[in-house]
Amino acid sequence: MASIVAMADVLVSPRAYGDNIPLKIFDYLHSGKPIVATDILAHRSVLSEQIAKLVACTPAAIAEGITDLLLHDELAARMAQAALEQASAAPGKQSFIDLVEHLYVSTLSDDTQARLGRPLGLE
Repeated sequence: MASIVAMADVLVSPRAYGDNIPLKIFDYLHSGKPIVATDILAHRSVLSEQIAKLVACTPAAIAEGITDLLLHDELAARMAQAALEQASAAPGKQSFIDLVEHLYVSTLSDDTQARLGRPLGLE
């Protein structure tokens, strides 16, 4: 994913609905590239106007957001830098993996863990 993201001038997340954060957003934040995302609750849980161009869920609004960042280098650079700073201050990938494993451990019974072939414990 990193090599593809590196080729982009602007990164876009055009999600129209859904409650979960698209995982690509975390790659986008670490990319140093400006972000255009639809203004939905899932995106807002991680993104703000300071770090991304949040637009309506329409093709025209997405195109306008992309064009705005392409035409305004300073704005695009400022948003990309702010996103990178936020990402650098956030817990890393291992923290996320640990959290997911903890959720599984707290949800699965000992019997279910045994059937999986090994207990899922936090070492």
